This record gives sequence, structure tokens and C-alpha cells, in this order.
Amino acid sequence: MLKLDLHVHMNEATDFAPLNPDIVERLIEVVVKKGLDGIAIADHDGYDPNYPFKVRDIMEKHFNNAILIIPACEREVGLNHEVELYLSDDKMFRFLAHPGDPYYPGPIPINNLQGIEMKNAIHFANEKLARRTAEDHNLMLLKNSDAHHLEDIGRYYNEITIDELLARAITRA
Repeated sequence: MLKLDLHVHMNEATDFAPLNPDIVERLIEVVVKKGLDGIAIADHDGYDPNYPFKVRDIMEKHFNNAILIIPACEREVGLNHEVELYLSDDKMFRFLAHPGDPYYPGPIPINNLQGIEMKNAIHFANEKLARRTAEDHNLMLLKNSDAHHLEDIGRYYNEITIDELLARAITRA
């Protein structure tokens, strides 16, 4: 089992500092200190879509994959937010972020979702609604930090395997 925080906003967590090995080294230090195996970098749609991949490339080149980096993106879908995790073999795992958040009270869309957050460290997530929706639609329940600051990474995390994510993932278009 891996300890993974699947909802981290790296650009904001580093105050939009230019990406370089020093920034990635700071990230590694925080993630290791929190006892995590990795994170998904899920910056908001509209930021550089290649940023999470660049972080992963620096991790591979300079730090021998010290931690797992899953490229991702948080997208607005109607009144809701969905996080897309970009996995190997052109697979994608999509989950609903902070369901029931008072700022995004829209109905729970379940089309093309594989998971749903039941806990989110900075937004209200209606855990009861998330559990019921997950049960009704066979969605994976998740807990994530939604970190916008490095020190918030890992406030919530999942104990999961990549195989579990891949088993539910869909092929990316």
C-alpha cells in the first residue's frame, strides 16, 4: 500500500516559483517528512498543463524517483470540481473533489467518475453524501489535502495501490 495525497496544488504551494530542482527538492522533503510515498499534482485548469509532467521529469532526472509524482489537473465541471489523475498506459482516474461544498452545491454528477472525496482538508466535503454516492455508484472513497501550501500536503491521504487506481481507470481520449 502507498500513502498518496491525490489533490495537491503545486504552483500555489510554491507561490508560483519558477520550477527547478530546488523546488522539487523542497517538495520531496515535505512529502518524506509527512510519511507519504507520493502526491498527485492537480493544479487548476488554466495553469500550464505540462507543469506536473515537468515536476515528474525533474524527479526522475535529479532525484531518482524519490517520491511518486502523479500528473493531474483539477477542472471545473459545471458547479463542481473534478480531479483527473493521468496514469500509465493512457489511463485516467477521475474523482469528484469536495462534494457538497457550499460554494459548489450542484447535484453530484457521476458520469465518468471513478472516485469521490469524502474528506478534504480545506473545503467542506459532505461525508455522508459522498459515502452514499460512492455506495450507489461503486465509486472509490478518497481523502485528500487539497494543499495550496507545502506544509498542508498530507493533511489527508489515501492508503492505496496504483493497481487499484488503474483497475478503475478509463482510457484517456
